[in-house]
Amino acid sequence: MAGSLLNAVSKTRQIGGNCLQIFAGSPRLWFRKPFPDDQVEAFLKETQKLDISPTFIHALYLVNLASTNNDILEKSINSLVIDIQNGARIKSAGVIVHIGSHLGAGFDAVKDQLVAVIQRILASTENCNLILENDAGQNGKIGSPEEISSLSNIIDVAGGGFHVLALKDDGTVWAATSNGVLLSNGMFYSIAPNGLFGFLHI
Repeated sequence: MAGSLLNAVSKTRQIGGNCLQIFAGSPRLWFRKPFPDDQVEAFLKETQKLDISPTFIHALYLVNLASTNNDILEKSINSLVIDIQNGARIKSAGVIVHIGSHLGAGFDAVKDQLVAVIQRILASTENCNLILENDAGQNGKIGSPEEISSLSNIIDVAGGGFHVLALKDDGTVWAATSNGVLLSNGMFYSIAPNGLFGFLHI
């Protein structure tokens, strides 16, 4: 998003788009700040008028929720909190984030930290989802369906080319047609190997 929120709306309209994904600042710099009130008001008015929805925010690429470097970890948390707060203000469907890398330590070594960090982020935000993006796992990157499901209370997963079913430890079954894990209000709602959005209880 270069310039202002309205620039993103204008560019979306120019290409005939009906939804958009933005960065809430430079994707390669830690600095984050709240969106100006006048831009938020104008963005909401314009997206409603043009029927552009949903809007997603992509977190910056520097985020690593598995980092053992406390400075990087705190910057990762703080930047995500601000992105999610900004997302809530513009009625974003969610903030998408690459979880990070365990840097060779192995997923089991960082799992507890990830759960604690995600819970901390969710406790500091509201009215906007946190979406964990899948990753193939190169160079220690975290995000396989197995890794993501182990962060939640999902005990089994099954699916086809366009859907996924998840069995939770309370016996309920949840379904999704897309990719990532959708988290909101401290609860893990979805896991899917191939698409976006969250599970619906069926």
